[in-house]
Amino acid sequence: MSTRWTPEAPRAQQPEPSQPKWKKYLLPGAGAAALLLVVIVVVAIFAASDDERDDVDDETDDIELALDAEASETGTPEPEATQEEEVTPTPEPTIEMTTPTPEPDDAAESELVMIPTPTPTPIPVAEEPVPTEPPPPATATAPEEPAPEAPPVTGDFGELPPADMPSGSAADSISLSFNLDMSLQTIPGQASVYQINRRQWTASDVQSMASRLGVNADVVDQGGGSFRAEGSSASVYVSPTTIQFVRSSSGDSAPSLPGNDQLVQTARSWLVDNGLTGVGVGSGQVLDRDESTGRAFVQLKPAEPSRIISGTPSAGVTVRGDGVVTEATITWPQSLTGSTYGLRSADNLWADATQGRGFVDIRASDLPGGFQGASGTVSITSGGIAYTIAGSSQGSQYLVPVAVFSGTATVNGTGGIPVNIYVPAAAAQAGPRG
Repeated sequence: MSTRWTPEAPRAQQPEPSQPKWKKYLLPGAGAAALLLVVIVVVAIFAASDDERDDVDDETDDIELALDAEASETGTPEPEATQEEEVTPTPEPTIEMTTPTPEPDDAAESELVMIPTPTPTPIPVAEEPVPTEPPPPATATAPEEPAPEAPPVTGDFGELPPADMPSGSAADSISLSFNLDMSLQTIPGQASVYQINRRQWTASDVQSMASRLGVNADVVDQGGGSFRAEGSSASVYVSPTTIQFVRSSSGDSAPSLPGNDQLVQTARSWLVDNGLTGVGVGSGQVLDRDESTGRAFVQLKPAEPSRIISGTPSAGVTVRGDGVVTEATITWPQSLTGSTYGLRSADNLWADATQGRGFVDIRASDLPGGFQGASGTVSITSGGIAYTIAGSSQGSQYLVPVAVFSGTATVNGTGGIPVNIYVPAAAAQAGPRG
């Protein structure tokens, strides 16, 4: 059932008292609801944060437009102010929460409709991913090339002459195979080379020597640094490289020979006491004993460098059983000057040792059947450095290093035979001689 609202005619006799402007627009039903809604919105605006007030104002305008549309549909017009009424602006009064009592016919439409104020729901904003720079592409790193090895050191004497190697290697007659049972790191990378400094003799020096040796003769200068003195029972010859002494045989039977150690000591004392050596005298060995004649041949070598395999420098002394020296040949340096030289690699040295480019030292007396037709296996268990002579006696001479591979051999079923292999080792050196 719809109800039409008819405005009453104004009463001329009793004019209506003036009332606030806002009460003119207070309407039953929808008007009251709108007023209450405005109050709620105002409260919500003051309670909301500063960031939400703009959104609430927009929503409030939308709600008021909706209420105006609802009022126009229900036919509830706004009363217009008459010309007689004077509109006087009054201060905005405090709003009282009052609900007008509806007339009986308008009870259904005068219910207070509570429209909830929509709470703005924050719109979830997807966080934009922070762009990250892609890692730089992996750069392939070329493997570092090993640093080139430094060339072997060349010492103060420049390139060395060929090493004087022994001849008659056992490898020339025996078929041998080789096993390496040691570390090649045993072979050093450097070694000393020694220049031989010869003594410069004078006639006076040789005359004094001849007197000590029992040579009762005048010294003859033969030129070129060579001298000779020949007596009735002994003679001596001296050159820049060699001393030779000979005592005439008396023909008397010699006493029996003492032990080897005593023979070596006798020979050493004779050399030192007569001033026939420059650098120190090292160990010696008896190379031959002749019991029938009562004579022994003793060889001695300089104390430094150790393990000289060449015949030079050395002193060969023949000693009788009574301690008398009957003969001697001495090639002895007055002094030695050393310099460091680099060696060839141990791998190259070992290759030379096994391919016939070294001297294989096996004594024939250790082989029951001799060298001819023999075959065997060599097991190398240690290594080191030895020395040999290089250069000519007419020019400069040096003691140069050679690599030594030592072990044992089994030849034709006989084992435990000592063996040494010598290979020239200096890098700055011409090929071996011998």
